[in-house]
Amino acid sequence: MNATRAKRAAALEAWAASVDENDLVIADTDALKAIAEFADRRDRVEASLTEAVRAARQAGRSWSEIGTMLGVSKQAMVAHWPSGSPPTSRRCDVDSPAEAARRAAPVGADL
Repeated sequence: MNATRAKRAAALEAWAASVDENDLVIADTDALKAIAEFADRRDRVEASLTEAVRAARQAGRSWSEIGTMLGVSKQAMVAHWPSGSPPTSRRCDVDSPAEAARRAAPVGADL
């Protein structure tokens, strides 16, 4: 869970603790829980993809090649990463795109 969702969840928990039990009604929250779970999965996939793109760029792959693998144009890649490389908060710690792919969790593994 990212920091924003965690903060909002904590605020919701605090509010829920202050509500009078007599004012509560039963609500089905399964769909909202599923949305939160998918958002977390999306964040993990995006982080893995960014790491793989970073590794591919370090291996000398072009934006055109990477875009082809993602099904988008070179222009879309450059628009997504206008600085010329994926954002980096730390040095890429993989040696190759294959290593990045091995580290990424299978997309459907936790469905």
